Amino acid sequence: MSKRWRYSISKYKLRQKLDMKKSEIIYSLSFVCRLLNVSPHLLRAWEKRYQCVTPQRKANGRRTYSEQEITRLSYLVALTQQGHSISDIARLNFPELKKLHGKEINFQAKKSQNETPKATISNLLLALEHYNLEIIDHELKSLKKTIPSTELVFDYLLPLIQKLGEKVYKNDLGIDQEHALTILIRSHFYSEISQTSHKSERAQKRFILTTPEGEFHEFGILLAAILLKAQGHEFHYLGPNLPAKALLYAQEGLKSHTIILGLSLNYLKEGDKFAQYLKELSKLPPHVELLIGGHSPIKILPPYIHHKNLKDFYRWIKK
Repeated sequence: MSKRWRYSISKYKLRQKLDMKKSEIIYSLSFVCRLLNVSPHLLRAWEKRYQCVTPQRKANGRRTYSEQEITRLSYLVALTQQGHSISDIARLNFPELKKLHGKEINFQAKKSQNETPKATISNLLLALEHYNLEIIDHELKSLKKTIPSTELVFDYLLPLIQKLGEKVYKNDLGIDQEHALTILIRSHFYSEISQTSHKSERAQKRFILTTPEGEFHEFGILLAAILLKAQGHEFHYLGPNLPAKALLYAQEGLKSHTIILGLSLNYLKEGDKFAQYLKELSKLPPHVELLIGGHSPIKILPPYIHHKNLKDFYRWIKK
């Protein structure tokens, strides 16, 4: 079985997991403890002694909690902090807990109040570690609705991707989990950036975004496309792994003014291949700008433009 075919099967299985209903979203013990600021030992003791909640268990034995169970635990934690004994309140129903507490506790509101970007990223990676893809899907959907695009890129997605890369490098997470997160992010943003064209009346340049042949990592150009859209630029997103000859044809057909090539750390060993790729692109018309983003395996000299990070790129497109 070919590598591409195995990867296609993997993507299909991952997409199947994402077709879960919102009601099926579950959260890990670590997530609940972090949200409620309690120890795992305390929750286990409450469950064993008082049966205040009965979490489901995954095949590996790990506890999982529904939003309703977390809300119930939120009431119990709040009431014990007010001085109530857990033995007296553990078996109260929701209306009784609410009446005793005096206020309604909303899970989503509590979750939003307690989650800084750093905490959100930590929770997303924890969910990825345990393959809770439905949680990641739900969180990305929520972030996309509530966070402005530029803030979403720099405060959430970019740090998330960087942390993911570190964990994959240290073998704390696998390539399969990296692919899973890639698919999730694509599923939320492809519909916005992979249309035939994004036009704007104030756009002065037309961009193409892609990666060189052999470079399959597209996080960089995906985030760059989100930033371009936020700034009202016109662009065409062609995805990763584009041969030089195909890129020349695309530039001619789309009449683009700037080509953005994204590179990842995985491409650092491809110096000779990238040098040959740039040599083929020397056939581009003189007026076309070529911007290389990321860590290049060779030194980039004028007239080519090189931005090592997204912040430099963002400042450049804002000019």
